[in-house]
Amino acid sequence: MSITAPKGFVAAGLACGVKESGDPDLSLVATADGLPVAAAGVFTTNKMTAAPVQVSREHLRRTGGRANAVVLNSGNANAATGAPGLADAQAMCAAVGDALGTDPHEVLVCSTGLIGIPLPIERIVAGVPRLVDERGADDEHAHAAAEAIRTTDTFAKQVVVERLGFTVGGMAKGAAMLAPNMATMLAVLTTDAAAEPEVLQDALRRGVATTFNAMTTDGCTSTNDTVLLLASGARGPADPGELAEAVREACESLALQMVRDAEGATKSVRIDVLGAATDEEARRGARKVADSNLCKCSWYGEDPYWGRIASELGSGHRLRPGEGAHRLRRRGGRRRWRHGRPRPCCGRRAHGRAEPARRRRARRRPGHRDDLHQRPDPRLRRREHGDVVTADALLDAAHDRAAVLVEALPYIRAFAGATVVIKYGGNAMVDPELADRFAEDVVLLHTVGLRPVVVHGGGPQIGELMQRLGKEPEFVDGRRVTDAETLDIARMVLVGKVNRELVSAINVHAPVAVGLSGEDAGLIVAEMRDPDLGFVGDVESINPSILESLLAESLVPVISTIGSDETGQAYNINADTVAGEIAAAVSAEKIVYLTDVPGLLRDVDDPSTLISRITATEIQVLVADGTLTGGMIPKIEACLAALAGGVRSAHLLDGRLPHVVLLELFTDAGVGTMIVGPS
Repeated sequence: MSITAPKGFVAAGLACGVKESGDPDLSLVATADGLPVAAAGVFTTNKMTAAPVQVSREHLRRTGGRANAVVLNSGNANAATGAPGLADAQAMCAAVGDALGTDPHEVLVCSTGLIGIPLPIERIVAGVPRLVDERGADDEHAHAAAEAIRTTDTFAKQVVVERLGFTVGGMAKGAAMLAPNMATMLAVLTTDAAAEPEVLQDALRRGVATTFNAMTTDGCTSTNDTVLLLASGARGPADPGELAEAVREACESLALQMVRDAEGATKSVRIDVLGAATDEEARRGARKVADSNLCKCSWYGEDPYWGRIASELGSGHRLRPGEGAHRLRRRGGRRRWRHGRPRPCCGRRAHGRAEPARRRRARRRPGHRDDLHQRPDPRLRRREHGDVVTADALLDAAHDRAAVLVEALPYIRAFAGATVVIKYGGNAMVDPELADRFAEDVVLLHTVGLRPVVVHGGGPQIGELMQRLGKEPEFVDGRRVTDAETLDIARMVLVGKVNRELVSAINVHAPVAVGLSGEDAGLIVAEMRDPDLGFVGDVESINPSILESLLAESLVPVISTIGSDETGQAYNINADTVAGEIAAAVSAEKIVYLTDVPGLLRDVDDPSTLISRITATEIQVLVADGTLTGGMIPKIEACLAALAGGVRSAHLLDGRLPHVVLLELFTDAGVGTMIVGPS
């Protein structure tokens, strides 16, 4: 479920004949009761603005930021269509308003498809009554709405972000003309938090700035780009900062889905700029590199040549070659350029002299053809003036890989035989690609001699199944109540779905994972937290004997966090807390938490304020003075409890980064926040 996951919204999608293929092409997102709610919008920067964008902007201005529905069509952009196009966009709003019995100005409109072709408005208007009649709040209706806005997309793009007390859902389309300042893309977001239009607009603008406005594939900006956000308020007020972060997370997920689905794309590249004078300077430098066809060619050929990147940075941003603060480095590899010149190991001219050419032994492979040597190698670079190529890309790449292994070697030796507890959650759990990368990390840790133990939650999956079953969550003072029915749902999801899927993902790479529930062999002894919260438990004790037995057999325990008391009554327990208690019980060397943020930030809006290393004493000061707040507090408390129980270090990592566990444990710099005991 996506767009209807927040309470108070319905959706529908169908085919009305805009597309000659007969595929779905008309979509609706609306409030369940038909009443207008707070709304916000961010639109294209293209000066050739399409009619739907003009109409939606005017409707938001006229209503003071309120709307009760969004109607969308695919297959025709209704762009460059003049006055008739404006009339058609208004007619779509009027048709939906009539069917819902509401003011047409409270309806927003979006179109996507071919430019310059008159919109077949008669077909759309004829389809609207059936569209409104078919609206519903379940997963089927949400998916139908997302499917109906696709053009060249290969899959429907959807997202759900759950927070304590509110949910954000979304759907989007976009696969071509993806450029900074949005793209050929539409996105509709909903939330059941209560917020004024000004708060929504600020949250949406901030979320779009670092996600949709930071992606590019072909450098082209569309006439129709639109991102809309509606808030039903069905679950009451939310902290503006937490709402903004949830909106940003939803936008980021949808943007990443678009990048992965970009037409003809085979590679996805993330560009991080650190040390720039201003945010705008960093954005300008990143865009110059991202839009460079020469850089793209090097990435496609899997040979990211540092010289191209340095050249683009110099043409788009105030970069002086001699400044030592500027450096390029492959993530997890060697520095490629520093202090205004290449490192000698880069296989380029160094200190004015070229390194001797290295030779590679010729080797005849099975099926070798003698005439193949006459074809150009697509990985070879053209020789540039002043640039002496002394080694081919394959050998250079091999040296890079060797450098990674050499850097990792002392850490592998130091941690051999050590137990590492990993709390698996966040975006890494719901993104299939990230989930597979995590499974690879676990197997690699096991293979090089570490003893990983995986603890997982499943809050979003539990919430999704509850909504599918029509079970409304209950809250007491902002905390979820777990009654007997909810506990059964949690058991089904955690033990029967999430745990089995994770075990299977790991065992695809090596048959070493064993799934456990906290109820198995008395692993987690629980006690009731608060009678008003039902079957929500706290950890009374951990019995590590079954874990020690599995680790002794060189197996990887994967634990779902359902525990039981001495009478056999089951309880659902916070996974962060369980992970910390288990880490202390098995005398783990490290505990690792995968989150949806880079780590601990002194300023949540500024990634450059990442705290790389901090002591338990220092972190308690930051919590006390309010520097660290919100959703990180339970994880911080779990980390401190683990450290107090004898764990050497705790790590808070961004689970959205592929192989983030390996980057943190086996590289010099690390990528997240490491917390150690009092100094």
